[in-house]
Amino acid sequence: MKCVIDTNVIISTLLFPGGTPAKAFAKALAKPNEIVICEYILDEVVRSCRRKDLASEDEIRDIIQTIRALATVVRTPEDELSVAREERVRDIKDRVIFRTAVIHNADCIISGDKDVLEADFEGIFLLSPAEFLKMCHMIP
Repeated sequence: MKCVIDTNVIISTLLFPGGTPAKAFAKALAKPNEIVICEYILDEVVRSCRRKDLASEDEIRDIIQTIRALATVVRTPEDELSVAREERVRDIKDRVIFRTAVIHNADCIISGDKDVLEADFEGIFLLSPAEFLKMCHMIP
C-alpha cells in the first residue's frame, strides 16, 4: 500500500516511540508498503521540531536524512487539483497532502489531523494510525 504520512504522525513518532503513530509509521515503511512524502511535509517536520524544541539541529538533520533514506521523497506539488476536489479539504494547508497523494497514486493518507480525516475525498483512504494498523491486521 502506498501511503502519504502527515507531519503529525512523524512528530508523534518522535515524541512517543512506542505509540500507535510510531507503529503505523514503521508498518508503512515495511514492505510491501511504501511511504511517499513531499518536501513540504519534511519542512513542516523541521519547523515543528524547532518550534517545540523536540531536537537539536544535529538530531533534526539526522531525522530528515533517515526519512529521506526510507521514504520516497517527492517535490511539493504546486498545481491545484480541480476546484471541486480542493474545496473538500477544509484546511488550505492540508491540501498539499492530498495533492501529493493524488499525483503519486497513493492508496491512503495516514494522519491524526481531524481536518484531514474528515475530508470528503474520494479514491484515497483517510486513516488514523490506529485505522491503518487495523487495515494491516496488526490490531485485533
